[in-house]
Amino acid sequence: MSSAAIVLPPLLLVQSVTGAAPQAPAPFPIGPEASNGTARIEGVVTRDGTGEPIPRATVSLTSFRNPNDPAALVEIATDGMRPNVRTDAGGRFVIDGVAPGEYRITAFRNGFVRQEFSPGDGPASGAPVELTAGQTFEAALEMTPAAIIAGRVYDAFGDPVPRTQVRAMQPRVRPDGQTVLESVRTATTNDRGEYRLFWLNPGEYVVNASTSRTSPMLSALTGAGAGGAGSNVEPVTEPMAAFYPGVSDEALAAPVRVGAGEERAGIDVPLAERLTFTVSGRVAGPAGITRGPTFVLLRPADSLVFSGIPYFLDPTPVDAEGNFVVRNVTPGTYTLSSTAQGIGGRNWTASVGVEITNRDLENVALVLAAETDVVVNVFVEEAATAAGSEAVANLDWTDVDVALRGDGMVGSLLRRGQPSDAEGGYLIENVPPGEYLLGIPLWNQGLYLKRVMAGADEIPPGDRITIPPGFTGPLSVLLSPNGGRIDGVASTPGGDPAPNAAVTLLPLDMSGMTSLNWNPTERDGSYSLSGVAPGEYRLFAWDATEGVPFQNAEFIRRFETRGKRIVIREGDALNVNLEAIPESEIR
Repeated sequence: MSSAAIVLPPLLLVQSVTGAAPQAPAPFPIGPEASNGTARIEGVVTRDGTGEPIPRATVSLTSFRNPNDPAALVEIATDGMRPNVRTDAGGRFVIDGVAPGEYRITAFRNGFVRQEFSPGDGPASGAPVELTAGQTFEAALEMTPAAIIAGRVYDAFGDPVPRTQVRAMQPRVRPDGQTVLESVRTATTNDRGEYRLFWLNPGEYVVNASTSRTSPMLSALTGAGAGGAGSNVEPVTEPMAAFYPGVSDEALAAPVRVGAGEERAGIDVPLAERLTFTVSGRVAGPAGITRGPTFVLLRPADSLVFSGIPYFLDPTPVDAEGNFVVRNVTPGTYTLSSTAQGIGGRNWTASVGVEITNRDLENVALVLAAETDVVVNVFVEEAATAAGSEAVANLDWTDVDVALRGDGMVGSLLRRGQPSDAEGGYLIENVPPGEYLLGIPLWNQGLYLKRVMAGADEIPPGDRITIPPGFTGPLSVLLSPNGGRIDGVASTPGGDPAPNAAVTLLPLDMSGMTSLNWNPTERDGSYSLSGVAPGEYRLFAWDATEGVPFQNAEFIRRFETRGKRIVIREGDALNVNLEAIPESEIR
């Protein structure tokens, strides 16, 4: 590892309304920057396509801040809650006493899609507006009616299935770039098996319905809540699930498209009991355990995505010899875990991935190992330029977050460290053996992760780090302030500035991408990316900051010719102007 002239503390991460009389608008708080006068906003909220006014819509005003500006984040945290106003019978609203500055204007109304004001003729929804002292700003917002999907859930005999979870799902891209179905709206069937998924954005959805095996533990805790004492609800003994129109494979599901204000009825889902299997084995551990394992826990490997049957399995007891049997497991990929207590109160843990296909899984071995304390040291390479020196000098090291993130017994396991000395040493206590990700959220501050060492072994940045039993470290991390910098302006296809567009820098090889370098543009369309690691990239601008699957390789391939291919080396300073891809094409 190259010598480090500066040693600093570490930074790790893992980022029919009635015609009511008009209501007097609430005064807007005046900040200290408004000493020379305030602004006023007058506007109207109407229904898109008809121009019909929408009474009693809630209009919200929020300060616009660049999330990459640390000072602005402090401002947001200390700004306090700003009052909302409601539109009158004619859909009009007034906000007085607004301190000069940049703001976003948003309208909400039950039964409609949230609408953010877009200034001028630009397509960028949610772009900020700049208010000056003494100004009266006029804002017109057109709201789109929300959609509804409704239907019935029944079993193989045609009987209704009450208390079934029904989900409207859409594809989402996880941080690892994999596309999965994620629930965006959930409903529960009534006694007739009927459901309504309401207030949906117009678009295309996959509808999934599933029951959960009744949990004895949950029944005991809730009494009548889940088939317990006093309940008239029939306990569910076998899980059932299906995607509309009644298929078990999400790849065969028929998408349901709904337009603005549309109610799609008759989206019925027939359920069928699925085959279930058992997982059995033994938990073993060496001497030094003062209290043996009492249970094992089986959970879906991807606990963040409601796909297939996201049912809950109670902890399964372990007998005196360490044997266990988990029953009623549907096909899928799971993590099986157990824990025990050792000398001095330190935990011993074991975790293994299992896959259920079409048969019982036997003789699964869980070998307990003691948690360990891991030392982490972070170094900052000597700056080669004035800009690098400034980046180091501007870093705020008073609020660092040292952590390892990995797969745990429930959800994602996170272990944070505490300073162990004044020279950059951190101690992360009680880390179970396993694989972990090490990341650095530098928030566009001019540094990048250059090298990672696990003991004497070098780990490519972004790769998983294996923590074996007994490993204490150290983990050595080298940050460099000598990365590249890219500045430029993003414009609309018509040549106007594209405010609040998302500028993303993607590696040519996205297969191993674990982090994303992106930045929203300013009001004039300008952007800046600093601390760029040397390499080959494609640079894009998107006229949207939400819902863009940046890390989906298939999606990005659709727009390859729209991005600019660049090569950047240490110390490079590039100027690259971009044409923002319209939101209409992204959707």
